[in-house]
Amino acid sequence: MVSVAVKNFFRETVLVSALLFGGVIRPSLISLVYVLLALIGPLLAPINKHYPSVSIPIKVYLILTTIVSIGFTIAQCVYQCYEVINTPNIEDYTRDCANSTLHFWMRQIGFVRVKGGVGLDTIRVIAPEILSSLSSLITAIICLILSHQNDNLQYQHIGNMDSSGANISQVHPVTGSPRATVQQQQQEQSGVSKSLKFVNALVVALKRLGDVAIILFIGLVGIIQPSILNSMYFISFLFVVTWWSSYTPFHRRCNNSIKRVLILYSAVHFILIYIYQIPFIQHAIPSD
Repeated sequence: MVSVAVKNFFRETVLVSALLFGGVIRPSLISLVYVLLALIGPLLAPINKHYPSVSIPIKVYLILTTIVSIGFTIAQCVYQCYEVINTPNIEDYTRDCANSTLHFWMRQIGFVRVKGGVGLDTIRVIAPEILSSLSSLITAIICLILSHQNDNLQYQHIGNMDSSGANISQVHPVTGSPRATVQQQQQEQSGVSKSLKFVNALVVALKRLGDVAIILFIGLVGIIQPSILNSMYFISFLFVVTWWSSYTPFHRRCNNSIKRVLILYSAVHFILIYIYQIPFIQHAIPSD
């Protein structure tokens, strides 16, 4: 039995980080699929400990990610074996890459022959498939095969025991002064209420601090490299700061809507920048 926190950690942190890192180190069409899967992962709701199994969207996501990753890994292994058998000499392969259209498009897809003795370049070629397949397979096993503790079953079991009357303890009379007992209960309730108020105030303060930090970071992104795409961040920064300066209440729903728009725009912006890193996209854009 695995804790729900462990399942969420592997799905939201380990898997997403592995897919994103594997996609970034080798820009190609296959790596673009890894990046898209990494961006879809955080959009899914976390695994709930009150349910005995994970939700259907998470199951579909994990199964799809595992199948895609293992499929690309098998295809990469088949391609490496084919190139070694077809062109044993690495110099002949390099010469063919310079003159062959097929090899050019294979590189754009993500199939590049591993060159022996070139450490970092070799890692960059095969690391995306290794990271994606291992992380997706381990995460799928932890989240889909291993069970987690279900609180609803515990509550139902306790309720059944209470209703049957088998484990109901006898109520003993309260000893001591009634006034002292009432005062003790009031002190305990007062201490609990003060703790709850402090926690609630701390949560509200952290949320506001997080909102301010996000807006300042967005403004920094819009200023540090002026461009048409970054203008969205700068305009959002000016809008929110102007709203704050007018002392007009900024409702949480409106604030969350702005953050959703910025998250969606940032994802699209990141995908566009990543696609531009693929060589054939740069060749397709006119240089003049």
